[in-house]
Amino acid sequence: MNVIAELGKHHKITQVQTRLIALEMEKQLISDAFGIDRHQQELLFIEIATRILNVSARSVTQLL
Repeated sequence: MNVIAELGKHHKITQVQTRLIALEMEKQLISDAFGIDRHQQELLFIEIATRILNVSARSVTQLL
């Protein structure tokens, strides 16, 4: 969620988009530390954020 807040400083992000990202992360079990490793979590987060926020993967990656 900190990365989303940082993205919000450079891109307009609505509360609905933030909520959609949170729901999608929960749905994909991104917080399951034993299910997927950190790199896989980051890739999944980048995919979700770029799809919902319509920002470049580079913008998200720079903040990770």
